[in-house]
Amino acid sequence: MMTDEDPTVPLDRSTPEGIPSRIGPYVIKRKIASGGMGTIYEGLQENPRRPVAVKVMRRGVVSPDALRRFKYESQILARLRHPGIAQVYEAGTYGEGEDTLPFFAMEYIPNAKALTQYADDKKLDAVHRLKLFANICDAVHHGHLKGIVHRDLKPSNILVDSQGNSRIIDFGVARVTDSDVALAAAQTEVGQLIGSLQYMSPEQFEADPHDIDTRSDVYTLGVVLYELLRGKLPYNLAKTSLHEASRIVREDDPPRLSDGKPALKGDIETIVQTAMEKDRDRRYQSAFGLAQDIRRYQKGETIMARPPSMTYQFQVFARRNKGLIGSVIAVFVVLVAGVATSTALFFQAQGQREVAETQTAKANAANDFLREMIKEAIPLGYGEKSATIAEMLDLSRDRAPKAFADEPVVEAEICRTLGWGYLKLTRTDESYEQLSRAYELRRGSLGENHPATLESMYDMARIFSILGRNQEAVDMNRKIVSIMAAENGDEHQFTLKDTYGLALSLADLGHMDEAEELVRTLGETCDRVLGDRHLLTLQVEILRAGLRLLRGEEVEAEKSSRALLSKSRSAFGEEHEVTRSARSQLAATLISQGKIKAAAEIYKNRRIPDDLGILTRFQGVFNPNHQGTQVLVFWESWCPFSQRTIPKMEDTYQRYRFQDLDVIGITQVNRTATNETVKQFIKEKGITFPIVKVDGQLNKYFGQTGTPFFTVLKDGVMVWENYVDTPEKIPTKMIEGLLAVDGGGNKE
Repeated sequence: MMTDEDPTVPLDRSTPEGIPSRIGPYVIKRKIASGGMGTIYEGLQENPRRPVAVKVMRRGVVSPDALRRFKYESQILARLRHPGIAQVYEAGTYGEGEDTLPFFAMEYIPNAKALTQYADDKKLDAVHRLKLFANICDAVHHGHLKGIVHRDLKPSNILVDSQGNSRIIDFGVARVTDSDVALAAAQTEVGQLIGSLQYMSPEQFEADPHDIDTRSDVYTLGVVLYELLRGKLPYNLAKTSLHEASRIVREDDPPRLSDGKPALKGDIETIVQTAMEKDRDRRYQSAFGLAQDIRRYQKGETIMARPPSMTYQFQVFARRNKGLIGSVIAVFVVLVAGVATSTALFFQAQGQREVAETQTAKANAANDFLREMIKEAIPLGYGEKSATIAEMLDLSRDRAPKAFADEPVVEAEICRTLGWGYLKLTRTDESYEQLSRAYELRRGSLGENHPATLESMYDMARIFSILGRNQEAVDMNRKIVSIMAAENGDEHQFTLKDTYGLALSLADLGHMDEAEELVRTLGETCDRVLGDRHLLTLQVEILRAGLRLLRGEEVEAEKSSRALLSKSRSAFGEEHEVTRSARSQLAATLISQGKIKAAAEIYKNRRIPDDLGILTRFQGVFNPNHQGTQVLVFWESWCPFSQRTIPKMEDTYQRYRFQDLDVIGITQVNRTATNETVKQFIKEKGITFPIVKVDGQLNKYFGQTGTPFFTVLKDGVMVWENYVDTPEKIPTKMIEGLLAVDGGGNKE
């Protein structure tokens, strides 16, 4: 027989009102709410004596795997300490056998109301709603710094007490209970979806718990802010199937915040839109960044977010309407969008109505110019041959300087668009020429510190890196860091991110001492300002571990890499890019010491698949059953980094081929590449190792994230993988570690 002292009580032991008399050590007084992920009760803890809220998770939400890790992860939740987060006192299980369910005992907030209800009841204006919301973002950011993603933010999980202090509840509970899409599906009745679904980020509908990171919470915060300011949700998903709701959230744009509320037009609308970007890379990268922009807006300062450019909007349109946009029309759309974007930047810089009107007229003239380009690209005769993309770019390049001799801002935007267009055609010289001209035009007309000029400086740093002009890349990155520090301070997140870019370029240049010292101080600052589980902090420390390995400090590099892998997994999941980088760095340190088996275990002894999907063999033989070291290099002839890295691998192949090293080049031959361009590339670069064309399945199997992408196999088992964008990053020391094992035996 169970007694009142027993930590668990059968589910059928309840009061006449239908609620349990005790859950674990807590005496239950009344039911507060039910629905969603479970039922919440007001309870009393007897020692120490205090009121508590006890949440019992509902059946159908908790998987067997979740129950197994429940105890461990609930301990992490209990370590959250922030005035804006309801404290979790304890977590345990309630019931027995198949009826076992987890429960949380947390801080009880008397007279609390959900965020939106509180704001409406108090008739808060937009200013006070934003102030309250910025504090909520601070609390969310604290959880993120501890490596916990909330995953179920919504007004009912953000409570405000009678003093106006907010508390977030259920922090990380969705992760513990596997509740994202599973919960939404469990709540579906007769085609009607309720609860958390309205607030889920696009990536949460993918139903991959490992692909959720802190930016998912940023999206949800954007939805909550939208509702808080506009009084309604961005999407109406009532009576919508799960499949259709998923499509709507992932593809459809919500009504603008200012629709029906013109006072919200402008910066605050941009802030909400940036938080709710469907592409995670275009959102605020942290809740801290979102809070900072809200406070900048309230102080009348310039916000860091920018409205999505017309270029980006047209790119989205093109992706959704592939059949409607031919290649020539696509170029036209991008160029027109560029003109409009540059005109808007000019307005912002000048701020005068007369100038704006003049610029509008000039933009119209630019549109006339582009229409003329289209006329020449598309012949009048239906049967005649249309101009190619390259011909279209050349025509625009030759005529733009004369057409916009007095319009440097407009010409600069066109030059920038042409520059990146040329790069995609692998015409790197023309790409550099156009990007460089765009930079000079912007710097001369808008000034060194203007956002458009800074954008071009990023372009120049990138093209210098692509061309292997590493000293110039370093110089440009130094200039960027200097400007960002002057504008935002040395410890601003954007300044820190640009400093990381400088460290990378220093490493590429071979200035290891300077790079290591910069990374050391940058890592300490990121750890203090952003937290040890922030994405940038982890990236900086992974670079630092790599520099240690290059200096021969294998033991220290291994120790730090293991810690980084653990933090990355905890903060971002198993397959996030930063976790893969940490795993790759640890594998490299192990292999360099001859610990091949340990490296293979990191990748779970994954073997090469039987179905390679080989379509064409350009040269040589690929033997997947080879006993020895194989380096698979996924590449494309159009990729500028591949053009530099593949010849470097030829040098490696020639150096080690008689020590049983096989290099296999693998290409899909897509985009602007063809079989002929691959053959030409092989001939021009003097490539002798085997080259094969595959159907793409092999690329997916190894999780290729770009080109060139390396996968290293030892006796058919994966021991290392990474995206390698410059030849300086090819892990020669690691390859030597692999080959040393063949002669001297495994050091493990």
